[in-house]
Amino acid sequence: DLRNAETEQAAEPIAEEIRSMWRQSGGATANLLLARGQEAREAGDLTTAARQFTHLRRLEPEFADAWLASAQIAASQGDWPFALEAVERAIALEPRRFDAYALLGRALEQAEAWPAAQAAYEEALRVYPLMPAARAGLARVERQLSGRAL
Repeated sequence: DLRNAETEQAAEPIAEEIRSMWRQSGGATANLLLARGQEAREAGDLTTAARQFTHLRRLEPEFADAWLASAQIAASQGDWPFALEAVERAIALEPRRFDAYALLGRALEQAEAWPAAQAAYEEALRVYPLMPAARAGLARVERQLSGRAL
């Protein structure tokens, strides 16, 4: 169980197994588009990756990975409004997406919506308590919030 892992090293393989199960919830064509988009992203071709993920969202609008992948590309390109929209859709489709909550936290940080960002990171950590990105994000947000209280 991800919530009971004692170290980051023990939690990461469990988290990756969960992500793998989520990726496999689409059909064969969806899996192909997702793989092509991920390959393009890893190669630094964000335009092709975005196009693959757009096709994937149109083909499988209920596939949370399509929305999350689109949100990740949008965030990397600084398109925070679409990143926020897409990640919220991913969460609506799969409410246990700890990676989506972490990305939501990042998007809300960009909007300087500190309490909402804090809540998003806390939700990620509720599901995956040792998630490095969520822990780091929560620490940043808490510093912002404590600085505003002074």
